[in-house]
Amino acid sequence: MVLFAGRYSDAILPDEHFIALEKDFSNVDDVLRRLDDIPALEAMTERAYAHLVASGRFSYRAFFGMVSAAATQRMKRSRTAKAVKPAEPEDSGLALRDWTGYERPSKLPERPEHFRMRLSLAEIRLLRGEDERLTAGFADHRSLLLANLAGQAAGLQAVRTEMAAKADPPVELVASGDAVPDVTSFLKESDNVDRDWIQRWTTVTGSVDAALTRHDLTALASAINDTLTAIRDRYKIIGEKYTVFGSLYEANMKRLAEETVDAQKGFVQAVSAQILTDPRKIGLVVPVVRQSTRLASLWAGSALQRLQAGVASKAPRATALYRRIANNLRGRIGI
Repeated sequence: MVLFAGRYSDAILPDEHFIALEKDFSNVDDVLRRLDDIPALEAMTERAYAHLVASGRFSYRAFFGMVSAAATQRMKRSRTAKAVKPAEPEDSGLALRDWTGYERPSKLPERPEHFRMRLSLAEIRLLRGEDERLTAGFADHRSLLLANLAGQAAGLQAVRTEMAAKADPPVELVASGDAVPDVTSFLKESDNVDRDWIQRWTTVTGSVDAALTRHDLTALASAINDTLTAIRDRYKIIGEKYTVFGSLYEANMKRLAEETVDAQKGFVQAVSAQILTDPRKIGLVVPVVRQSTRLASLWAGSALQRLQAGVASKAPRATALYRRIANNLRGRIGI
């Protein structure tokens, strides 16, 4: 062996078991010269083998004997020493008196049940933070998309109102009610689910707090497991909420746009027929031209393209992004 000069735990000695090379390579010429002395190298190899291997002083058996002897001495000393007081939960390495669950220095090794609880607490913190972020994001998207739907429905209602006013005789327009009942119903149900979730979260976290107060480790483990199950279920719910709402938004925007086109076509046809049958109604030409222009614009694809662009770019989270978020959420927690 050619080794840099050093102690090597005093297990081997220079010139006896290895050729020492200075770290600045100042003796490299001498080292290279000694490598040409084959009989000396063979003798050094034999000495190193006898010392490190054949002696058995560095074998696993010797190492076990050393550890066993140390453990035996420790046991003998402990029998005469004062009995060690069992560790309290606060000495286990798990900060049980709060919701952090972070490791901290401890007098004794961490208990397996505390290790499992700490991992669960870490996952709960992660998922709860993501739940709060995604819930706030959904509220923003909800406001934006509902405004888009309301604008599209208002445009349709305006065309229908003008049709009713210009009809001969005028037609009293019946209130159409909710333009997007399936969206309204879904959001109402979603709000109920959110309220139920808040109640469930309050209950499970209250169980954790109660177990901590009582220092009941069995109850605490069960409460933490219930809390983890609850937050995982919440992730499923919020992922599905993003996906369903996006699909409903896209379908209703398309439906309202098609109904607007049909209403404008009907208006143009109805008023044009009135002018042809009664020239005195020539004053209706202006609204006909206006609606015809709107209709031509739609037929040219302008409004529909804007609608499609709104679905594809203004609200990507409502379609593909919503589904991608839901899949990512499921993948992260293995559901």
